[in-house]
Amino acid sequence: MFKKFIHKIIFCTLTFFLLPFIAYGMELVDQKGKRTQSSFSKTEIINNFRVTSEIKKKYQNNEWLNDQRTTYTYNTNDKLIILLKEIWLKNKWTEDTKHEIQYNIFGNRISTTYSNWINQNWKLQEKESLQYDNNKNIIQKLNQKHDGIKWLNKKQELLTYDKNRNIIEKQIINYTDGVSNNITKQTYKYNELNFITETVSGKWVDKNWILLSKKQFTYDLNQNEVEIIDLKWNSTDWLEVKKEQKIYDLNNNLTKTTTSLWKSDRWQYNSQTLNIFDNDGNLLQSTVQSRIDDQWENKSRETFKFDNRHNIIEKTTFSWNNTWNKEIKLLNTFDNNNNLLKSLTQEWYIIRWLDREVLYKYYEQLGIEENNPLKETYKIICTSYPNPFNSTTNIKFTLQQNQNISLKIFDIQGREVANLLNKQVNAGDHIIPFQATNLSSGQYFYQIKSETACTTKKINYLK
Repeated sequence: MFKKFIHKIIFCTLTFFLLPFIAYGMELVDQKGKRTQSSFSKTEIINNFRVTSEIKKKYQNNEWLNDQRTTYTYNTNDKLIILLKEIWLKNKWTEDTKHEIQYNIFGNRISTTYSNWINQNWKLQEKESLQYDNNKNIIQKLNQKHDGIKWLNKKQELLTYDKNRNIIEKQIINYTDGVSNNITKQTYKYNELNFITETVSGKWVDKNWILLSKKQFTYDLNQNEVEIIDLKWNSTDWLEVKKEQKIYDLNNNLTKTTTSLWKSDRWQYNSQTLNIFDNDGNLLQSTVQSRIDDQWENKSRETFKFDNRHNIIEKTTFSWNNTWNKEIKLLNTFDNNNNLLKSLTQEWYIIRWLDREVLYKYYEQLGIEENNPLKETYKIICTSYPNPFNSTTNIKFTLQQNQNISLKIFDIQGREVANLLNKQVNAGDHIIPFQATNLSSGQYFYQIKSETACTTKKINYLK
């Protein structure tokens, strides 16, 4: 029972509060399929607050016991430079692991070194180093492990970009004892809106590239990803393997994802995910089903509850066994600045919820800063339609209370090209039309800003 619980809790915990902290400069694929590089400083600063420490406790023998503590240290540029993890051992905090981050003069992370506390000393374990081009794109990632004396290569990535800063090729070199032994390559293609349309994977064998697999991506008129097809190379031709089909509602919320496998001479359903959203676009329920004997059978479900600022305050997971059985619940508490203060994990046992783990997060407020014109803080609910558009699009937003609002349009370089609104606006729904007839085709951003919130979203203008 406990082992089963641990596996579930790891997954659920990551969903809520660990994902923002698991990578420093990771490759991202956004919901529209654009493949980019992100080189951020591990902790996200929202509304001028940054996390300084976290304490995790476990509930055992009818009391809360310390388990793990994480402390974050920043430099004068608000970049994370040390992440220290400690464990509760023999009634005191004891060092466990440490991450040390270095940056170049432009604020891009250039290395992260990982150490473990062993025999009262920090022992080097692994290191990731990054190199950039003049456009601040990551062109090389090098992962190394320390053998106690020197650094040995473990994995290397070499990345190439097009003029739009999309990754078009990535080579991955794996090492054993510092010697390369496996080289693979991925190439990427994009449409005119820079959304990914195809990836091809290959392997270097006997001085030749051997094809392995391919993915093909299709989008609807709103640039929502509607189909992904996986293919494999059989030495003479591409064979279809798997297909994902996605359906969206009128607000572009993903309501259904169906996965099919190619069997013999036709596609056969394998699984599907059904999502339910509220009028504000918040995900209320997600149900996973499997295809068995030509019928859909429930497998698992997640339900969500939100506060009036759209923070997830409750997530419950269920498993199916002829009826829905409660499994794990997460209860989140936020402050007035939308900072997550507490996340409580509970497990359903027979007839009631039992406390298992709790995470406390602590923050500090930064000084008032000059905002980047495209920087986001707490989001205002908004959407635009149609998108893409060929002359006029409508920007719709919702306010919870009367506020002073500005609505501006920026081009891809961050330059303001239109000021649509700058006045006191009443609570409720509002629609502001934007005509782009005097602008060139391309990608633009609209930004809605109030005294306490700022949301920036992308629109695409096609003449």
